[in-house]
Amino acid sequence: QANPMKALLLLAVVASLALADPQTWDLHVLNDYLSRGAACLDGSAPAYYLRPGYGDGATKYIIHQEGGAWCYNLDDCLSRSKTRLGSSKGYPATLQWEDYFFKSELPENPLASWNWIYMKYCDGASFSGARDEPTVYKGTKLFFRGKANFEAVMDDLLVRRGLDNATDVILSGCSAGGLATYMHADRFSAWMQQVNPRARVVALADSGFFPDYEGDLHFHSHQQWVFSYHNASWGVNDRCVAAHPNDPWSCFFAEHVVEHIRSPIMAMQSSYDGWDVPNVLGSTDPAAINQWGAVRNDKLLAFVKSDPRRALYLDSCSHHCFFDSGHGDTIRIEGTTMMGAVAEWLAGSGPSMLWFGDETYPCTECCGTTTGSTA
Repeated sequence: QANPMKALLLLAVVASLALADPQTWDLHVLNDYLSRGAACLDGSAPAYYLRPGYGDGATKYIIHQEGGAWCYNLDDCLSRSKTRLGSSKGYPATLQWEDYFFKSELPENPLASWNWIYMKYCDGASFSGARDEPTVYKGTKLFFRGKANFEAVMDDLLVRRGLDNATDVILSGCSAGGLATYMHADRFSAWMQQVNPRARVVALADSGFFPDYEGDLHFHSHQQWVFSYHNASWGVNDRCVAAHPNDPWSCFFAEHVVEHIRSPIMAMQSSYDGWDVPNVLGSTDPAAINQWGAVRNDKLLAFVKSDPRRALYLDSCSHHCFFDSGHGDTIRIEGTTMMGAVAEWLAGSGPSMLWFGDETYPCTECCGTTTGSTA
């Protein structure tokens, strides 16, 4: 005869395993924040996905800002508003997905048991716009409210998801979200200091160091339009804006922001970024690409060496983002993966930590194991 108590215990175990499924992310749509000004480009509510932490990661959070470039004019923003990068209307209720730091079974992942938050990107300006009134364009209302979206997610995490009791918090992002990390690191750290001064707060910027460059593809002009039209001066680094009264749009480029960052931050970047080489530099000439990489390397090396709380993982593989690129645990510098470097940085103290691939483009083998140097 079946033992009903054993059956109940078995059911409880199965239920707890289901609740703790490390691969399941649940969607949280922030409709309550529409009245506070938050909105995607199409006016729908901002949203994020959450996979709760467990064990020793239950009070630790990585808050990751999604990437996806920017919209460079009203036609572009209108088109974008009808996609997942401009509207939350089509987001699935759950995700079954693991990549990057979001791999629970990867032994070297230092964040495997942490709370994973994936901020959906639907404003077109790296979570920075603060334009009060919507724009009516071709009969459609467009909203430019990235700053309010960012703040809505943080407030919801504080009120409903335990951020007020967090012990460790990482603000991260890839691509346009990586740029957002540079721009928002200090603002976020200051806010956390107010609401939870006990928490250790750091930033992790992945592939967001886009050069301030005009060229034939007019990247500088495009970014300047994004900054100005979205009214992003309210959503970027305050000290940078104060330092650039005549050209505040400079603060929409990481190379101008980094000198003003006061928060502990680690940058992860390819010297020969797989997105900005074709889309900003616009060249396939190895000599031009090597020069492009050298200029970026010099700026990033100066950045990391100017503050002992900074770290840099600078590789020579032509890729964009460790996130969702398959390279999170394949590229090695002096035997250290990106995940290993982050683990060392989080656990370490003392001088800045630098992992520098320092190879010439093209370097196919750099996407597997690089030589390089550490410091």
